[in-house]
Amino acid sequence: MQVSEVNLESDNGRIDLQDVASENVRVQTDNGKIALNNVEGTINAETDNGQISLITNNLDRKITLETNNGLISIQSGLEPTNATILAKTDNGRVSIFGKSAEQTTFGNGKNLINLTTDNGMITVK
Repeated sequence: MQVSEVNLESDNGRIDLQDVASENVRVQTDNGKIALNNVEGTINAETDNGQISLITNNLDRKITLETNNGLISIQSGLEPTNATILAKTDNGRVSIFGKSAEQTTFGNGKNLINLTTDNGMITVK
């Protein structure tokens, strides 16, 4: 599906998006998992209680994933070529392509990927 903008909100419930191409994708839920599979464009995903997962082949874009309680997982076939990944967790581990650094820059670091959780691990692989 190709659209110019996606804006989804839920109070209690899981949000699943698959095979979506959009300039801007914004998803927000108070309680529930967010699963993004092959979603292209600028992504802003937020949940208070629940994990966030992203499966993509393109990390060279602006991505913000934020949860209070839950893990954040990104699976990508390739490392980005021009991005900075900032990963912050208060209680949990960080693994960015096998390294435990909270900030990792690829190329010039033009595209910001901001990953934040209070309780949970952050994995990008």
